[in-house]
Amino acid sequence: MKRGVQTSTSPAAIWAAATLIAFQASGSIATASTGPARSACEQEIAAVDQAVKLRDGGKEAPAEKLLIPVLAKQPNDFRANFVMGTVQLQRGGKHKAAGLNYLLKSEMLLPSQPAGCASKMGWYSVYNVIGVEYYREGDLNKADHYFHLADAHFADLFKKTQRDVKSNLGLVAFARGDFSGAISAYQVAEKLGDQQAKEKIATITKLQGGMPKQAKGR
Repeated sequence: MKRGVQTSTSPAAIWAAATLIAFQASGSIATASTGPARSACEQEIAAVDQAVKLRDGGKEAPAEKLLIPVLAKQPNDFRANFVMGTVQLQRGGKHKAAGLNYLLKSEMLLPSQPAGCASKMGWYSVYNVIGVEYYREGDLNKADHYFHLADAHFADLFKKTQRDVKSNLGLVAFARGDFSGAISAYQVAEKLGDQQAKEKIATITKLQGGMPKQAKGR
């Protein structure tokens, strides 16, 4: 059975979780930009690009089949591990644990990548994707940890991932009953183009003004 998100036990968080249960985490998967600079950052560009296309087309099994020999040849290829992780997560079910392991290996490999590659290619988005998976598993503390790791590299993220990270930080703050923190994060997400942020801000603001007395100040 899939676990729910572990929220704070404070009345504010319980009230919030019950009222805004539809709030969801956002996880964009960065795909490297084209151009000659990629050759300095990736060894198996064509194969991994094709795997991304297959994954995005809902063909996870063919994508996995394409990535297996890549990883056999280059087990420490950052992007191959990253994409394999997202493929397995997309397959779901029994494949999700393996997917998270591939993403965690990508995280481990990230500091050893060529200088500038992680920034140019948007690879710090792996932190956000890991955070989303932990959120979906119900581990709010680990989700928060990884969302903050992504936020620490905010300037190195693609704009869509920047938006997702701020939205996810708002989600975690909200789940913990930190309404002010949630609003602040959603305000940034709104400026970055999150079309749902305005509605979330309005709903949280309304909750702040109409919460039961016993839920205030927690």
